Amino acid sequence: FPVTIMVDNDVNILALGELRGDKDIDVQDILFVKIGAGIGAGLISGGKIHRGGNGCAGDIGHVYIAEADNVVCRCGNMGCLESIAGGTALSNEGLRLAQSGTSKELAAIFDATQNITVQDLANAANHGDAAARALLNHSGKLVGATLATLVSFYNPELVVLGGHVARAGDYVLASIREVVYRRSLPLATRTLRIVTGK
Repeated sequence: FPVTIMVDNDVNILALGELRGDKDIDVQDILFVKIGAGIGAGLISGGKIHRGGNGCAGDIGHVYIAEADNVVCRCGNMGCLESIAGGTALSNEGLRLAQSGTSKELAAIFDATQNITVQDLANAANHGDAAARALLNHSGKLVGATLATLVSFYNPELVVLGGHVARAGDYVLASIREVVYRRSLPLATRTLRIVTGK
């Protein structure tokens, strides 16, 4: 096929897709955050991908957060954001809620499937399960606190959230927005939009 081929980190490609894919978006500074099993970001600055000195810019899943200080991350460090707010961590915590009986909705899902996914958490939350709602809300707040720092530091025009955790319903999105708009500098959020990817 007579097309240009690009090979890059998934979040960088997703960020470029947001920049080039929607002609209604006329921005040059975008932060694309993928919240899936792990957490990563693609940064578009002045219409171009920002890769950093060694190509690992945007690896925000391994930013230290005090609340995860006693949790070992897959990278080997303790206290990484994704070790407590990423999809794998949420599924594991959902499984604990199901097995302990804390969440009747998740317990019923686990009895039927022997598994708990982020989508199961979203479904339980949408059916009024308080434990599932609290878990998704908490994850959103943790991610939001990290993004608030990035928004004040980087001052993007647009933050786009992708990945299966970000699409798990309004509980995550609302929590992220609330924390970012509350904790970032007012000038940095004056025209900032935070949306989920298409």
